[in-house]
Amino acid sequence: MVRGTRHFAKIMALAATFSSECFSASAPRSIEVLGHRGARASRPENTLSAFRFAIDQGVDVLELDVQLSKDGHLIVAHDRLVPVALCRSMEGKDLSASVAFTDLTLVEIKNLDCGSQRHQDFPNQATAQKSQVPTLEEVFDLVTSNHSHDAQRIKLQIEAKIVPRYTRDTSAPTVIANAIMAAAKKYKLTNRIVIQSFDHRVISVVKKIQPTIKTAALLSADFPDWVNVIKSVNADILSPHIDWVTKEAVAAVHKYGAKVMPYTANNEADWSHLIDCGVDGIITDDPKSLITFLRSQGLRQGA
Repeated sequence: MVRGTRHFAKIMALAATFSSECFSASAPRSIEVLGHRGARASRPENTLSAFRFAIDQGVDVLELDVQLSKDGHLIVAHDRLVPVALCRSMEGKDLSASVAFTDLTLVEIKNLDCGSQRHQDFPNQATAQKSQVPTLEEVFDLVTSNHSHDAQRIKLQIEAKIVPRYTRDTSAPTVIANAIMAAAKKYKLTNRIVIQSFDHRVISVVKKIQPTIKTAALLSADFPDWVNVIKSVNADILSPHIDWVTKEAVAAVHKYGAKVMPYTANNEADWSHLIDCGVDGIITDDPKSLITFLRSQGLRQGA
């Protein structure tokens, strides 16, 4: 009788293992949601308000842009020049002319209100009065000081903004890569960041500093051999424009062992196309709606 009981127990254990393996095989694949500039369909881009909103919606990754101020601080801003359509002075005065962020000190940048004016492309965007341009360290503070599950698991995909044509208004790849790495090490976030850039020299520098740091090679509107691009800079992720994504290209990247996370998809038609192509993540201005869509497709847990 004891022998029979042990035999039965072995059978049940094997059945449990088989059941678990079948469940894993049939479980929906995971598609990461990356909040582009936080969540600029809903909040002013690259502001703490946008990042808080994205965290509250349950994004997997905060995508943001960094560049250096005149006095060497990493600030979170996309455009090379201060966007006069989106920013004004803290006193409420319109800005008369564009100036490069790299020509302003942090104190001068902090006197900009870049949350009071709604972006013309996002009519549902809620403004955030008196929103300063944050530093990268302030974004790190936001993530590390928030002890919710979503904030503690979230990753940050940080784009080093470099425009080689404008050497006066842009940072050298080595300088900005070292600055980002130093900030991430200070906050003990090196295991939760991805450093990306259209200037692939940044990626090469990062890999020399610390080979384990995840990197993403951004591609503009062209269609080179994606695998060769990844090989050339040892990137972990390729982020192409959505219009250049095909099943075949994604499959080739996966075969090499890297991931594909395109930008910037904001509607169901684009999301469906990217899902069908097998991408690993989607960069979107509207993470709230994308998460709802993925759930409706059985590709994300939750209500």
